[in-house]
Amino acid sequence: MGPSEQTTTLTYLVNYTKAELEASVVNEFNTILSIDIATDLAKFQTFIISLDILQMFILRNAEGLLFNKDFMRKLREYNFDAILTDPFKPVGVIAGKYLSIPAIYMPINHPCGVDALASQCPVPASYVPQPFTHFTDRMNLWRRSVNLVRTLLQPMACERMFARADEIASHVLWRRASMVEIMSRAALWFLRFNFAVEFPRPVMPNMVMIGATVSQKTKPLSQAGKVLVVPVDGSHWLSMKILVEELSQRGHEMVVLVPETSMLIGNSGNYTTKSFRVPHTFAELNANLDHIRKHAFERPPRLIDIIANWRNLMQLMEMQVKACEGLLYDESLMKNLRETGFDVLLTDPFLPCGSIIANSFSLPAIYFLHGLSCRLDEAAAQCPSPPSFVPRYFTGYTDKMTFLQRVRNMLMIIIGKYLCHKNFASFDELASRYLQKDITYKELLGNGAIWLLRRMVRALTVPALGLLALLCLFSSEPVQAGKVLVVPVDGSHWLSMKILVEELSQRGHEMVVLVPETSVMIAKSGNYTTKSFRVPYTLAELNANLDHIRKHALERPPQLTDIIANWANLMQFTEMQVKACEGLLYDESLMKSLGETGFDVLLTDPFLPCGSIIADSFSLPAVYFLRGLPCRLDEAAAQCPSPPSFVPRFFTGFSDKMTFSQRVRNMLMTVFQKFLCHTLFASFGELASRYLQKDITYKELLAEAGKLLVIPSDGSHWLGLKPIVEELGRRGNQVVVVIPEASLSMGPSEQSTTLTYPVNYTKAELEASVANEFNTILSIDISTDLAKFQTFIISLDILQMFIMRNAEGLLFNKDLLNKLREYNFDAILTDPFEPVGVIAGEYLSIPAIYMLINHPCGVDALASQCPVPASYVPQPFTHFTDRMNLWQRSVNLVRTLLQPIACERMFARADEIASHVLRRRASMVEIMSRAALWFLRFDFAVEFPRPVMPNMVMIGATVSQKTKPLSQGL
Repeated sequence: MGPSEQTTTLTYLVNYTKAELEASVVNEFNTILSIDIATDLAKFQTFIISLDILQMFILRNAEGLLFNKDFMRKLREYNFDAILTDPFKPVGVIAGKYLSIPAIYMPINHPCGVDALASQCPVPASYVPQPFTHFTDRMNLWRRSVNLVRTLLQPMACERMFARADEIASHVLWRRASMVEIMSRAALWFLRFNFAVEFPRPVMPNMVMIGATVSQKTKPLSQAGKVLVVPVDGSHWLSMKILVEELSQRGHEMVVLVPETSMLIGNSGNYTTKSFRVPHTFAELNANLDHIRKHAFERPPRLIDIIANWRNLMQLMEMQVKACEGLLYDESLMKNLRETGFDVLLTDPFLPCGSIIANSFSLPAIYFLHGLSCRLDEAAAQCPSPPSFVPRYFTGYTDKMTFLQRVRNMLMIIIGKYLCHKNFASFDELASRYLQKDITYKELLGNGAIWLLRRMVRALTVPALGLLALLCLFSSEPVQAGKVLVVPVDGSHWLSMKILVEELSQRGHEMVVLVPETSVMIAKSGNYTTKSFRVPYTLAELNANLDHIRKHALERPPQLTDIIANWANLMQFTEMQVKACEGLLYDESLMKSLGETGFDVLLTDPFLPCGSIIADSFSLPAVYFLRGLPCRLDEAAAQCPSPPSFVPRFFTGFSDKMTFSQRVRNMLMTVFQKFLCHTLFASFGELASRYLQKDITYKELLAEAGKLLVIPSDGSHWLGLKPIVEELGRRGNQVVVVIPEASLSMGPSEQSTTLTYPVNYTKAELEASVANEFNTILSIDISTDLAKFQTFIISLDILQMFIMRNAEGLLFNKDLLNKLREYNFDAILTDPFEPVGVIAGEYLSIPAIYMLINHPCGVDALASQCPVPASYVPQPFTHFTDRMNLWQRSVNLVRTLLQPIACERMFARADEIASHVLRRRASMVEIMSRAALWFLRFDFAVEFPRPVMPNMVMIGATVSQKTKPLSQGL
């Protein structure tokens, strides 16, 4: 350590010289390294000896700083905001506590695991290896047993390592203190590792992984190097091509190996191609691929089809392996490639050529793939793949399988072992023969440097809920599935939408796709029904127009001068498509047939206006499936911020990292596009206004607001809901709020329509009743855990009467319910604290959005089947934190097990009313289990951490008032 130009450096005296320190460190580490670690007992002895050595090492300068009163006083005068320290040495930890400032700890791997111990982070002994065990995350039974013992001994290990440090801390802080106790109050933990190179383990919410911060500065991308690309033909290449061209534009030298007989891989100005001979013709390759596509992908396969599908795939593999041989044994080409001196190899491991070349040339291999048959990619990467929710290839299953499907999926694993061995036998043989060593393809893949997976992660996060919400639009069972009208856009737009349409079809939905008679890619399928309509152009005219756009706008980064020409080409295409839309909209017999079908929703790509106009005409909810619209009209319609400083405009070719000159151009384009967009979408607006017989622009049509029913809960619950309701009203949505005539805080609003219903009490009676009930709750003794439980039971009984006070006033009011039904709402927003909104939403058969803060019986977790670990999620009315001792965890566990009974008690009367209104046996938990979304009015910044489900969104800051700036005095 030494001074730096960027910081102020203060030094303090120590009782050793640099030479003595170096000699001491070398001696201590030599002692550790010289110990035998041949057995698990020897490793444990090494661990103990290391702790004793480290205890002396980490405290060598503690007294020099902490006992220096003048120095500590000087540090206090700085009035620091925080301390950043490595807890490997206790001196910084104790100093931070002495100065009473927030502590940020930055460890890498502490010998006694004090980071997990202090933060009470779970450390499962079954897959998190302890220090000095030399185990991996894959342990046999003996190693797990040893690791479990070591895990149980960790507190004693930390106590041994920090024995002297605890004494110094107690002396400096003038109270009994320990390092673990001090570190338990850490503000942040910066963990200097990453799961790319470390074994996975749980982390707490205040732990941030920063594993790459000490990496040496790399060369700029423009100086990166040479990349050898070994692609797979067909649809595999379409995805990889985008990556290859992007890397080329960033300055990399890209060399692509292309078979002489190829369907889609061709020459390009963005990369160099080198061809090699293959022993098959184009017709043979095409015939084989057609056979696979027709028998494996155009219909959901049955179990008996799987063997046949596998046989077809094996024939393709054999053909491609022969092509690989043609490449590998082309001596002049391979010699030329080796001499080029590539830095990395990019390949699709669907075929073995790239992996073999990478091993032969000693190059890092980057795999770019969607998936491999038999899930060989997961096996090679040692990625878990539980058969209970990870479907096997060619089964056609989803991650939600019935018991019978799970059994079949398990059988597929057993069958797959034989089929995969046979399938990849030729790969193994070719790799072993060419590399002249006994190796399997799985072992070869296991050497991959990076896996780039072209698929969505199954555990979706909240921002990725778009597709999940669509796939779950018609809830649960196929017999309850809906009818979906699909209005697609031809070309590449359809390729993405087709996957979604087929998936929805397989889940039981009735899909009807409108197809123009002249189409490039949209065709009939066994997975959905098609209805065709006439268009005023030929296939040749359409293809010519698309080719013109592709060549001039998409195959090269455009200059600013090209933008007008590109826009003109796009306008010609949209004019052609608008005429096609007219042909569809004014086909009276087709439109009448569609109107009578009774669709539940419309799925469309808003790149063209047909779908939006039909959705408005038929009063259907519109689901938009798109990548983006010119002029970013999608963002404008959705009122989404789009700052020109880092959001590039269409046809500029810029990224989100722009130079000053590019930002200026992007800003000019933002101004200029207002005129261009008005011209581009004028025909869309004119067609919509003419057909719908109302003055409307295409932007207004896209942004056309929905109808939202709001049935709030009174009191503080309404205060949290009110800002959202008013904002939705301001954004143009038709919001109808239904409230009782007498309430504590609810009333009319300028942003919404308010409907009231009569109740059998006055506002004064309500206020007196609420005050009396809460006084009863607050007067109960809660000095013991038993008393707290009694308070919980009494509170449930009181709340049961409170939440049902106005249920009959609304739910038995037939005229009001009929009036609400006539509104034809798109959704209901309600607080499930009071069941009236939940039951009304189910009665009206509209999607329900629940917004709550903390329900007394935890119905949100119960209804959504969200895990609630009793070890760190405290139950209501226990007054526990997320850090509980054994007794508190036991009490919390009992309370967790009693939660279903608590909800049943609280909702007893509500269940009776729901059954009466819905005319079937119903319960509140069952109704709420079908929630579309849960808005949780809390945040982990102030609440104890707990698991949440994918359809739960935390909105804890929505009711925060706008803060005033601090005064000059502060």
